[in-house]
Amino acid sequence: MDQDLNGRASELLSEIVTDEPENFVAWAGLGKAYDRSGNIMGASEAYRKSLSLKPNQPEVWISFGNFYFRGKSYQQSVSAYQSALKYDPENAKAQNNLGSTYMEMGELEKAASHFSTATKFDGGYALAYRNAGDVNIRLGNFSEAIEWLGKATEAAPENLFGWYWLGRAYVGAGQPKTAIPHFLRVLTRRPELPQVHHDLGEAYFLIRDYEKAMEHVKTGMRINPSGAKSYVTLSRIYINLGRQRDALAILEKGTEANPSAAAIYIEMGDIHKSGSRHNDALRSYTRAVALEPDLWSGNYKRGVALYYLSQLEQAGTALNEASKLNPSAAPSKLFQGLVALAQNRPEEARIFLKEASQLEVNNPDIWFHLGQANQRLGDWNRAKDSFEKAYDLNPRKSEVLYGLSEVNKKLGDREKAREYNRLFKDVSQFEEERNVLENKLSGKPNSTELRRDLATLLEKNGALEEAMEYLRQAVYLGDEEASAEMDRLEKLLARR
Repeated sequence: MDQDLNGRASELLSEIVTDEPENFVAWAGLGKAYDRSGNIMGASEAYRKSLSLKPNQPEVWISFGNFYFRGKSYQQSVSAYQSALKYDPENAKAQNNLGSTYMEMGELEKAASHFSTATKFDGGYALAYRNAGDVNIRLGNFSEAIEWLGKATEAAPENLFGWYWLGRAYVGAGQPKTAIPHFLRVLTRRPELPQVHHDLGEAYFLIRDYEKAMEHVKTGMRINPSGAKSYVTLSRIYINLGRQRDALAILEKGTEANPSAAAIYIEMGDIHKSGSRHNDALRSYTRAVALEPDLWSGNYKRGVALYYLSQLEQAGTALNEASKLNPSAAPSKLFQGLVALAQNRPEEARIFLKEASQLEVNNPDIWFHLGQANQRLGDWNRAKDSFEKAYDLNPRKSEVLYGLSEVNKKLGDREKAREYNRLFKDVSQFEEERNVLENKLSGKPNSTELRRDLATLLEKNGALEEAMEYLRQAVYLGDEEASAEMDRLEKLLARR
């Protein structure tokens, strides 16, 4: 019916512009009618004609910009919206739509600026507030996103998109518990939305409510069986519960439902890698790259698997490609440095690792390996500085303690060398005991006793948060003794 109406409107307006060729209003109306009916050439010519007759028509420039935006001709869309603003600088709709175009072009800071300006000219413009929240989520500015989306929900409390994105912002800000009511609010009115079920399940997972997490992720999966995110998240829940076989099985099911989802193969690779099955990991990552050659994470993880398989030339090639795709990613630089170290090129390794340390200043692994590169070069003072930075970030890493013992011995500080060597032995023993228990648990994934043993070991060594996680898993599996231990540990944590 809409097509018929648009067709009749086009015929009527065509007659008008034939009789009145200077009628710019009719030309603009004809442009909209052609646009709605899918007549791209006709729409473009009609808009141009109207604007040539009277350039000072901001709303027509906006319609012309929308026409280009829908066709993904973003640069022409930008020009049209800018022309609208030339004639009406305080036009909130033009500002908002220009921001949307910049967001599609990946120019997020520009987009944020235009969304903000739109709300200054129209304080009740809910869509602009939502867009400002969306772009700040993409920028990782979650506090700002929460502020913008709070305003969006005030301006249009009936609009569910605002509440949904507000939930997403709270998850991004590390406040999943606050996000949950917002997702539930959306589902109360729209229970058929798979993405919201998934995101609610993910929020429950983050607060370790495994039962509700699985319930909502599985619901999202039932509604949309090809949604890759649901398979990935459910596999992570299973991994957290020590159910590795179930995790791999659900990912296999995901590849059947959506064979082109690279994210599923990457998750499979991660599980294989965590179990030191590097050949299997490599196969999964290679499939992901075949599906999405420009995916940074696929190329990077493929390079990591090749590194662990000692295929260093191929690892370097994959990591170089990953670095080209995402030059600001510290993990690529880290493993480029590790490949160089393995090939006995410490000077080159130091360059890569310095770059990585500038990109991620709080990563203890980067500082440790930078210490190794300096050690190989005989630069003992710099090696000591790097190892100390790694130690400050993670004082319970045996390889760092060993490195500090060695460099202090080399620099003649025997007392410090002995102290670090003592700590190294203590931490090594802890790591060995932990590995033994974790290996036993991988063979008995439903054992609550092993989880309690791990919690006891971790608490004894000061890792209270990790101890709590094992106790939560045991409680989920029905262990009442673990429930009492968890209550005791929660009180300890509250006093810290």
